[in-house]
Amino acid sequence: MTTLEIWHARKQLHITFWPALPLSFFHACFYLARPFFDNGLPYAEMAGGHSSGFFAILIFEAILYAICLSFIILAMVYERGQLGYKQDSLCDPLTGVGNRRAFLEYGNELIRKRKNQAFPLQLILFDLDNFKRLNDQYGHAGGDSALVFFCNVVNSTLEKKDIFARIGGEEFACLTMKPKEQAILMAETIRFQLAQNSQHNIPMTVSVGMAFSKPDQDSISHLLIQADHALYRAKSAGKNRIELS
Repeated sequence: MTTLEIWHARKQLHITFWPALPLSFFHACFYLARPFFDNGLPYAEMAGGHSSGFFAILIFEAILYAICLSFIILAMVYERGQLGYKQDSLCDPLTGVGNRRAFLEYGNELIRKRKNQAFPLQLILFDLDNFKRLNDQYGHAGGDSALVFFCNVVNSTLEKKDIFARIGGEEFACLTMKPKEQAILMAETIRFQLAQNSQHNIPMTVSVGMAFSKPDQDSISHLLIQADHALYRAKSAGKNRIELS
């Protein structure tokens, strides 16, 4: 039963669990084999008060199983703790989305996969408009609530495979494998939804710069530079708009 439970939960376990599988299975096999050697009787009920040699082996195996299982559990707990620290280092503590480090790490990994698999890759750069004004008037609490609100709007629009992160201040980036037209539509949906809301009676809008990956591009940094240039044009043209690189 332990083996089956671990096997069924393998997709939820983000740690190395495989040593526990053969160990629990091997332990179960000993007890399944016991009726063939000593009929599964307690020690005192064995003929002449003596147990079979298998019973001694069974006791030794049970002790060895407990010791090994303890070490495996400790290793799993340690690995889970390390995984937690890593996830914290890749997460923005305010908004709960990825940070710049996570975006670059996962983005470059996606670029490498793209070399072997042909799929579109678009980068969307967001910058909240008039954020300094909101921060000056309502303090950091007002600015923080605006950032969290924006992330909620974006997360309600993105798909699970899209990579979204806060890369600095009020600037956010998204990597999506949607085709160009669908990526533009997604960015426009986010821009429109945000424009329908406000924080502390200050209208919330966002300027957007988009860059589209080409087969010869092998760096997420290059896409960021292109999207940043497009974002600068969106800001210069009056904000609350989308510009393409």
